[in-house]
Amino acid sequence: MRSLRRHWPNYLVEAAGLVAFLVFSSVAAVVCHHPNSAVARALGPHEWVQRIGVGLIVGSLVAAMAYSPWGKRSGAHFNPAVTLGFWQLGHIRTADAIWYVVAQFAGALVAGVAIFWLMAPWFGHPDVHYNTTRPPAGAYGWVIALGAEILPAQWAAPYPPGAARACGCIFWGR
Repeated sequence: MRSLRRHWPNYLVEAAGLVAFLVFSSVAAVVCHHPNSAVARALGPHEWVQRIGVGLIVGSLVAAMAYSPWGKRSGAHFNPAVTLGFWQLGHIRTADAIWYVVAQFAGALVAGVAIFWLMAPWFGHPDVHYNTTRPPAGAYGWVIALGAEILPAQWAAPYPPGAARACGCIFWGR
C-alpha cells in the first residue's frame, strides 16, 4: 500500500494512457475503415492503404504519449506486457508492477465500455471488426502479418544502448 500512496499519480497516468490509446485507435479504425466515412472513401477501397492510415495515426499517438509530460512521469508503459518486461529486467519493483498492471486493466475496461457505448453502430461493422488486426487474406497472409511485427523490431535492435532515448525520434524523424 505504501507504493500506491507514493506512486498513485503514475498509476493514474497509465490508466488514462490506456483509455487514450484505445479510444483514439478505435476512432482511427472507424474513420479509416467504415464505408460511411469520408476518410475511408478518400483512402480508397484498398484495405492496406486504410491500415497505413490507422498505423500513422496510432504510431503518432504512441510517440506523442511517450514524449508527453504524462508519459515521462509514468515511464509510458501503457501496456501490461511492457510493464512486466520492465519488472522482469529489474527496472521496477514488484509492488509497482502490480499496481501498473491493475491501473492498465482498469483503463482498458473503462475504454472498452466507453467505446461500446459511443461507437456501437460503427465499431462492429465487418470492415472495422472491433478494431482487431487481421492478417491479409490468402494462404500466406499470416507470414506477411508476422513479418510486419518482427521486422521493425529487428531493424531497431542494432542501435547502441545510448540510442534508446532517441528511438521515437529515429522512427518519427524528429
